[in-house]
Amino acid sequence: MRVVALLLVVAASAQAQAPLRLDPARPADALTARLAVSPEADLPLDAVLRGEGSFRAASTLYPDGADVPERYWGRVVLQSEASTPTEWTIPLALDRVDAVLVREDGRRERHRTGQRVPLTAHSVPSAQPPLIRVG
Repeated sequence: MRVVALLLVVAASAQAQAPLRLDPARPADALTARLAVSPEADLPLDAVLRGEGSFRAASTLYPDGADVPERYWGRVVLQSEASTPTEWTIPLALDRVDAVLVREDGRRERHRTGQRVPLTAHSVPSAQPPLIRVG
C-alpha cells in the first residue's frame, strides 16, 4: 500500500527548503519539483515541524524501491504569488494520504484523501484523482 503523510508548509520569509511557487499566471511546477521525503514515517508531526528526520529530495511521490519507500513523510514548501486569495488543487493518486497544511501563522489544517480511503472521509469529495485543496 502506498501511504504518505504529507506536510505542506505555506512559506514564511525564511525557509531552508526552496518553495514551490504557485502563480495563477502560469502552470505550477510539479509537486515533486520541490518534494523532500523521509522514510521515518513514524515520526510525530511536531518532530517533522522542528526539522527532525532525514529528508532528501525525491523525484516522485510513488514508492519505487530506491528513491521513495512504501510509507514516508513528504514535505513541500508552498509560496503563493497570487495577489488575491486563490485556491489550488493538488492531485494525489496514492492509496492513502494524510496531509497537514501549516499556515504562516502556525495554523494547521488536516486533509485526508487516497484511492483506498472512503470517499466520505476525503476532505474534498473527489474520487479520481484523489486531491486536496490549498487556498
